[in-house]
Amino acid sequence: MILKTSETKDKTQIYSALDPMVYKANDCVDLSQSYASELAEPPDYSRSAQTLVTDYLTALRKQVMKALAEKFGNAAMKTANIEWVITTPAVWSLRAKDDTLKCAEKAGMGKGQAIKLVSEPEAAAAYAIKMMQPVSLQPGNNIVVCDAGGGTVDLITYRITSIAPLEVEESAVSSGGKCGGVFVNRIFQKMIEDRLGRNSGLTDIGKHQVSVFARQSKAGQPPLVAD
Repeated sequence: MILKTSETKDKTQIYSALDPMVYKANDCVDLSQSYASELAEPPDYSRSAQTLVTDYLTALRKQVMKALAEKFGNAAMKTANIEWVITTPAVWSLRAKDDTLKCAEKAGMGKGQAIKLVSEPEAAAAYAIKMMQPVSLQPGNNIVVCDAGGGTVDLITYRITSIAPLEVEESAVSSGGKCGGVFVNRIFQKMIEDRLGRNSGLTDIGKHQVSVFARQSKAGQPPLVAD
């Protein structure tokens, strides 16, 4: 899918000057402060966010290459042309995307065209349209994509400019916020504690079990049930 961006020069300059770790639009919903995780470990200030992301992508690359080698063989992997596609939230600034690209390069994923950054709603739109085939969409139609994830929710509207090949352009300014599924769990936990009191039995172990259940459900794994 080809995405035609319509950002103005002024908007690009503004985004470039913003800190990617704190940027959010003025009307962006942010529940991370009101419903912070009670089980989160203290931040590791000894290492930068870029170092942590690079370490994560390095481990991810090694695991992916290992899995591919086991499936296709080492000989095939030596000549394979690997292209990495990394998705990012729609509300991320250009600086945040650039930092992510640099981390991917340091992680050994290649350089230049070997790495592509795609917004999460764009990837979701491409997949949804493919799965909808045959579909009656026509050039000029608008589609709204709501990518409701665990931490963030992204909302974006695309206008279809071509069906074959599939090309879209943004027809409205994208938006998003920190109001994903994890906050639904935290709000539910707070409601239980407010109604039953702090001694409701919802201990740290119980909260951890809720977190594990959410991850397993998202991964399509059967939940663990204790006797």
